[in-house]
Amino acid sequence: MEIRHYLMKSKIPFLFCMVLVLLFTEFGYPQESEIAKYPNRPITYIVPIPPGTGTDLSVRLIAKEAKKYLGQPIVVVNKPGAALTIGTAAVASAKPDGYTIGFTGGPPLFFTPLLEKVPYHPL
Repeated sequence: MEIRHYLMKSKIPFLFCMVLVLLFTEFGYPQESEIAKYPNRPITYIVPIPPGTGTDLSVRLIAKEAKKYLGQPIVVVNKPGAALTIGTAAVASAKPDGYTIGFTGGPPLFFTPLLEKVPYHPL
């Protein structure tokens, strides 16, 4: 009789945990539907280099081609200055929703943080 009582006691926490797991997975499904709708507005691409340079032109060509596949335009925004740290800081401080992306080079991530304080964490 004691074994049966022990088995019944051990099933209740197990069943409770299973119900919680199933409830949490059910609440996760609305996020997948939001991901399926991405992107539903224009994407901003921040380039920390002045307009007209080779990097800027290549980013604009890629953005033009990506519009065909994404169905939304990619708006290229140039934020040059301070050895690329202004544009890099703009990307680092953007809302992490996938609608602001950017390019950066080696200096704002490796060299500039060694020489002066930057408004972002380089890692």
